[in-house]
Amino acid sequence: MAFSEIPLWTPAFPAAALWAAWLWRDARRNASSPFDAHPALFPFALSLAVYLSTFRWHGGDDIPNIILPFALLRHGTLSMEPFRAWFVSHGLFPDFTVQKEGLLLSRHPVMPGLLALPICLPAVLLTPVPSELLIHGLSKLAASALTAASAAVFHLLLRERCSRRWAASATLLYAFGTFSFSVSSQALFQHGPAQLGLILGLYGLLRRGRGPRDAFVAGFGFALAVACRLDSAFFLAPAGLYVLSRERRRLPLFAAGAALPLAFLAFYWLAYTGRLKPQDSEVQRAIFAAFEPRTMVALLASPTRGLLPFIPASLFGLWTILLRLRDKNSPWIVWLSLSLPAVFVFYSFYYNWTGGMTFGSRYLATAAALAVFFAADSSAWIAASAARRKFWCLAVAWSILVHAVGAYFTWPGSYEIEAQRAQLWQWSLYPPFYLGASFGPLSALPAPARLALALLAAAATLLGARRMNRWLAEEGPAV
Repeated sequence: MAFSEIPLWTPAFPAAALWAAWLWRDARRNASSPFDAHPALFPFALSLAVYLSTFRWHGGDDIPNIILPFALLRHGTLSMEPFRAWFVSHGLFPDFTVQKEGLLLSRHPVMPGLLALPICLPAVLLTPVPSELLIHGLSKLAASALTAASAAVFHLLLRERCSRRWAASATLLYAFGTFSFSVSSQALFQHGPAQLGLILGLYGLLRRGRGPRDAFVAGFGFALAVACRLDSAFFLAPAGLYVLSRERRRLPLFAAGAALPLAFLAFYWLAYTGRLKPQDSEVQRAIFAAFEPRTMVALLASPTRGLLPFIPASLFGLWTILLRLRDKNSPWIVWLSLSLPAVFVFYSFYYNWTGGMTFGSRYLATAAALAVFFAADSSAWIAASAARRKFWCLAVAWSILVHAVGAYFTWPGSYEIEAQRAQLWQWSLYPPFYLGASFGPLSALPAPARLALALLAAAATLLGARRMNRWLAEEGPAV
């Protein structure tokens, strides 16, 4: 087999796994936790290894962003025009592109493709027209690296806001028990890069002992999330209002940081469409419809699209908001908590809110990340009760099980919007149940074998929860 026929994740996985193992061994040799000895590198290496361990690409509308480095570095353009024939021949022309001013453009923001430039550079230098296998490999590698980077920053932030073991447990939840694992890291969608921007924004805004430069990082991070995915404006706006109302001295640097990604966004729109509007604004306008209250309920509780069934640990984040809205020591809670209902209301107007053939509601990827941060920031309250701590560990372990099913197996559901709506309350499609179903990813196995594997997964989940509970209890108060 020629090397060009080998998926990139095949050589990348052992390299990442060996790196994570070396960091672990180096820490244990010094009687330290790898999360303490290498607080940024170990979460990054561990996340990268686990993301690549699925050994498959699970994407779709990531294609334009992974084509972008080839268009920019070989043809000097941010358009898809040099690859028009390629898109037509592969049947991707109407789904992933729009035409403006005679140019073929990606329907999606191009910032994720720009962030992937360093990873794609060797491939761009070696081949003018990438093969499908190379595209999928680059997409998976770039998405895994960017999402793993967000997990590393997430851990650094939490180490300053809660105890070390609680920071590690919440980082494991963020990296493997949310859409970070099942969706964002599997292909270069908009979600992983947007999560990286959001976590950078939170890091600059809320880390203890923050200085003037952190305000710049905060503004840059939140605006980067917007440049990667426009609905991240629901995070940038509350963060900006918080700085304006409570930390006004930081506002100039916050605004300066935000100006960089937003200026690029404005440049791209003006240069390639001739106006300050997203290139797909007409397409998106046609998708919005009347407000549907049922959508909000489904986004919260549906077994195929709901936040709580897919990330039960996020319940702690939602409860934290209610507990701390009047906390004078955390005024940022009031402002940032506005982001979550804003996202839910926004998608209740969106006809395509089910997100296509996807795992859960990938549109909630950034909202889920914020909910996990809220939960982690209340770790002292969770740790104060043995019952709450046990429930936290079980919720974390179950969340990881759910998203491991999404990462390692096929996604249940349909490509048709109406069929997706009809399946909203079909519990047989809920990932842990789907795993053992006769029509699920293990359908080739006999029923006893499927049941045995499903029970084994449940047992591993309970064992992981017990071990995490014991590990956290040994540390004492989560101050």
